[in-house]
Amino acid sequence: MKNKIKKIKRNRKPADSKQSRFAKIQNGELESISKPQNPTTNFKKSGSGMGPNGQVWLYGIHTVRAALSNPNRKKYRLLINEASPDLLTSNSEEIKTEFVPRQKIDSILSSDAVHQGIALLVAPLKYEPLDAICQSSDQNTVVVILDQITDPRNIGAILRSASAFNVACVVIPNKYTPQMTATLAKSASGALDQIPIVNSTNISRTIDTLKKSDFWVVGLDSRSKQIFSETNINGKIALVLGAEGTGLRRLTREKCDFLVNIPINPRIGSLNVSTSAAIAFYEISNTYKMSSLT
Repeated sequence: MKNKIKKIKRNRKPADSKQSRFAKIQNGELESISKPQNPTTNFKKSGSGMGPNGQVWLYGIHTVRAALSNPNRKKYRLLINEASPDLLTSNSEEIKTEFVPRQKIDSILSSDAVHQGIALLVAPLKYEPLDAICQSSDQNTVVVILDQITDPRNIGAILRSASAFNVACVVIPNKYTPQMTATLAKSASGALDQIPIVNSTNISRTIDTLKKSDFWVVGLDSRSKQIFSETNINGKIALVLGAEGTGLRRLTREKCDFLVNIPINPRIGSLNVSTSAAIAFYEISNTYKMSSLT
């Protein structure tokens, strides 16, 4: 005999229509989905990192400290995580420190920003005129020219190394170069507020101007057979760095007085441009030290 399986019908309440749910929300019978559970911490997850009128939120302890110490930098707001009130031991600027929840800082900056609980709203720095750099230069002056390097982290790392080796300024082209954003400033670890930036509308003419001021123009080129450390260059140096992959542009390469390379194991192929810059700055620094002893 076959067992008969009875189907049990469950009593289900019909789903509320949109109109009936709205009516219940209006009457307070249901909570609105968009109603925050805790209004005091209802911050969006991330922001753009930009303020009004082209202002920028800088973040990170070293970056913020350097910006606060820079008299040429206009500052507007300083936010510090309320859980770490001693994060910044001194603030000599006439700017009020706002102690806020960490989520507040998260909501202002981009999602990948490692802000360490501190952010500063600033105006972009003004560019330095090239003529001023040339007039104040001496026989140990080094400037670096970036030929269409587009990665802000690479530019930030180059600025950091340039500051460490007392480079006089960094020249960036007006086109094909990222803005001086918070990402770039964080990668520079404070160097953005320590080293002058020159904006060039034409790299070729900038090189001509430097040559008239007795600068030797040295381009890093992996195809060159001249090894950097074996090149005896004395006096002012303008070091030119090209973009990763493409390297120096043809006209820029032709404008250089010397083309040199940094020898590496061929299985690697090439170095990151910021790494190459640091090695080149060290080599130039060593050359100057050796020449001062003779």
